[in-house]
Amino acid sequence: MGKNPIFGLAPLVNDDLHGYAIMRQVADQTDGRMRLGPGTLYSSIQTLLEAELIDQVDSREDTRLGPERRRYYRITSAGRKLARSEAEMAISPKIGTLTHTV
Repeated sequence: MGKNPIFGLAPLVNDDLHGYAIMRQVADQTDGRMRLGPGTLYSSIQTLLEAELIDQVDSREDTRLGPERRRYYRITSAGRKLARSEAEMAISPKIGTLTHTV
């Protein structure tokens, strides 16, 4: 995600999440092929905030992790459009490959 912070958008498409939850979602969605360290994650979050692709929303507890308040992030409409575009581009070459092999 350090090279391409857009990977941080995908987990936020369906829900507001805090940093640790974003790290878990990325690992889960890539079957463990991509794991984010805290430094990479938070520098990417900063990049996404500055680009107005995500917003920070009110801090709150995650009852599963304890009473500490966590910063939550929400994807913006611009971030959602970019995530959709990136997903379509990722699928397009695969579709093209399938049509050429049939």
